[in-house]
Amino acid sequence: MDIGDEKWQFQQHEADILYRMLGLLRYAADPRRLDLSDHPDLRDQVARLYKDPTIRSRR
Repeated sequence: MDIGDEKWQFQQHEADILYRMLGLLRYAADPRRLDLSDHPDLRDQVARLYKDPTIRSRR
């Protein structure tokens, strides 16, 4: 295995983690799935993070 292969595998692992985190954020931001009505600041922050174009472009 070349050194470049290890770097590529690490990048793929990081991308997989980010993809899963975004899925969890999307789940948390959906009011039908999780009630954050008693935490409006958290709900707004999650929604902003999910809509951030910088993060969405990494998918």
